[in-house]
Amino acid sequence: MNRRMAVAVLGGDEREHHIANALGETSFDVRTFGGAVLDPHVSYGRSRTAREAVAGAEWVLCPYPGLAVNDEIYAPAGDVPIRLDRELLGASAAQQGGLVLGRASEAVRALCSDLGIALHETKADSGLVVKTATAVSEALIGVLVESTYRLLREHLFVVLGFGSTGLAITQLLLAMRCEVVVAVRSRRDRERARQLGARPVPYAERIAVMETADIVINTVPSDDAVPWSAASSRITARIFDIASPPGGMDHQALIGAGLDVNWVRGLGGLRSPVSMAEAQLEFFQELLTRQTERTPTALEHPTCPTSVS
Repeated sequence: MNRRMAVAVLGGDEREHHIANALGETSFDVRTFGGAVLDPHVSYGRSRTAREAVAGAEWVLCPYPGLAVNDEIYAPAGDVPIRLDRELLGASAAQQGGLVLGRASEAVRALCSDLGIALHETKADSGLVVKTATAVSEALIGVLVESTYRLLREHLFVVLGFGSTGLAITQLLLAMRCEVVVAVRSRRDRERARQLGARPVPYAERIAVMETADIVINTVPSDDAVPWSAASSRITARIFDIASPPGGMDHQALIGAGLDVNWVRGLGGLRSPVSMAEAQLEFFQELLTRQTERTPTALEHPTCPTSVS
């Protein structure tokens, strides 16, 4: 009997639970570590350590959110940090399959190159990025509603960035009749924001408009989206940073300076874990399809349950 292809699913939230369960119900030997435990009766195995989970695994699947400091993966339910280092990846058999994650750091890229592991970044898939932006924007609206005792339309919002996520958030806020200012670099994106009904400003002028805002939403994954100079400004707004790690500012420094900074992660999994899991499974299926000559075992279109276990 042929050995089932082994897949290690590390960290994550409800999305990874559904991914692991769907894979386990097909032809894969699935091991997890550091993820959310939602149902004791699942089709996958739980490992005692990350190294045990990846040992001999042809595929290592990591969460959609990017890597944090020291190349730690997103694992809010985990008791110990999980780092993508040489010791961990070297224990896998990912040379025969690959490493799947949101976005790799330069250190992880170099490590995969050295170990001969194919690297597949989900954030490079434009369709998945757009679907995630929809889930994130819907979840953020819920966070915003819970953060204030006033109607959202009574606030002035400043959105930093106008990529897939910034666009989706701006559309929802405008649909709710909120006043929105979008700070973005390119003239094209400023005109797109104006076309939707937002007030665009050049990105270089973001601090000035943030001083007039009630709520600031950052989507730019750059550590100076809200620079240290903001600490000496007249900004009184609540700042929600939803950018991928390391985020768009020095959170602790700005909080220490008295700014109301909130780094909100995992919004896609909070709002629609099943939808997002299915999208990530489709991404994985496409990887397997492209590698059929190397990996004859294929994923037979697993689907996630329609309700959370």
